[in-house]
Amino acid sequence: MINTLTQSLQSMQRHHNENTGKRNLLLEQRAELQRKLDAVVCLILLREQAILLLTKTAEVARGALVQFIEEAVTPPLQAIWGDDRYFKVRQYVHNSKTQEAGADFEVYKPTNIGNEGVGAEHKTNANFAPIHPYNASGGGLADVVSAVLQMTLLEISKPRPGGPLCLDEPSKQLDNVKDGGDEDDAGSLAQKQEALAEFIRAYAESSGRQVLLSSHNATLIRKAHRIVKVEPVDAVTCRVVE
Repeated sequence: MINTLTQSLQSMQRHHNENTGKRNLLLEQRAELQRKLDAVVCLILLREQAILLLTKTAEVARGALVQFIEEAVTPPLQAIWGDDRYFKVRQYVHNSKTQEAGADFEVYKPTNIGNEGVGAEHKTNANFAPIHPYNASGGGLADVVSAVLQMTLLEISKPRPGGPLCLDEPSKQLDNVKDGGDEDDAGSLAQKQEALAEFIRAYAESSGRQVLLSSHNATLIRKAHRIVKVEPVDAVTCRVVE
């Protein structure tokens, strides 16, 4: 009887030891899995923080870039039109699901109601009327904005692209405005053409970039360092005549 109990006790002790070993192994595995889970959670939190940081950084960088472009485009417009108009970039969310961003731009022209000498920080919608350059009725606004944007983007790109800037009839629409302009465009046509020509020449000299432009505008042609005259041979071919 005692032997039987002793054997049973020894058997139970072995089972206990085995189960204790299994329990300890499971606890170790659990602890290891917990460490891995904690590491994954830490990485997820770190990723979320990194995304938030990059998003905020992108917003700040985008805002700084927008401000830079606005400040780069506005002075030429004011110089050519001779008023306080200014260039404004509008940002918006193109797709609400993917948060895809988009942008458009407008030019705010003075309404001549209390605008004299108004600084950029004091401009209000009450004093300025928005017009989209590509919806404007003549005046060459789209041509000038397009040329200035090309120049700005070329100079701020990293790395800075080499080669010339090519402009095709940069004063095309400006040439079609009657002398004296309309009520939307202050300043005479001759003054605008002269200011545009000076701006293009100044850009070429300050940037060190060659500007190749095709034009029928006598004012732009006079400002060129070199003039090459061509005449059409057929629908797709020209030849140099001078």
